Amino acid sequence: LNTQNFNWKRFFSLEGPLTRLHASFVNMGAKKYVIGGGSFPENLVLNEIWSLSFGNSKAYAQLIISKLTLYENVVWDSPTLDLSGIIWEKVELKDGVFPALKCSSAIKIDSKNIFVFGGYDQKGECTDISLLFDTGLTSMIA
Repeated sequence: LNTQNFNWKRFFSLEGPLTRLHASFVNMGAKKYVIGGGSFPENLVLNEIWSLSFGNSKAYAQLIISKLTLYENVVWDSPTLDLSGIIWEKVELKDGVFPALKCSSAIKIDSKNIFVFGGYDQKGECTDISLLFDTGLTSMIA
């Protein structure tokens, strides 16, 4: 918020997934994964996996932090604060489609595998699904 003219400024915007709730988020080191979730107000249950990467170096992370914390130097007439290097990618599975799930749980098993279990489907029914997502091969094992 610019307190001189009471204008709000979005600090950054990124091309990426729909805004969602009830998604799983797993930190796999250099990449983070957002799995499933629901879109409101459309009431859709999403069958997507997205990866998020921030660059590979600590220096780059410090640059991002410095841009976000030095808010007093923001140019208020620019539409966004550029944070180049942040990349969203939709994960395309090689062996099918991820099932539509919201409120599922996911956990990192090792350096390349994520275990996804439970959740609700598009009908609002609780599932007992268990999947292993291999981030290296972008494949799913039921």
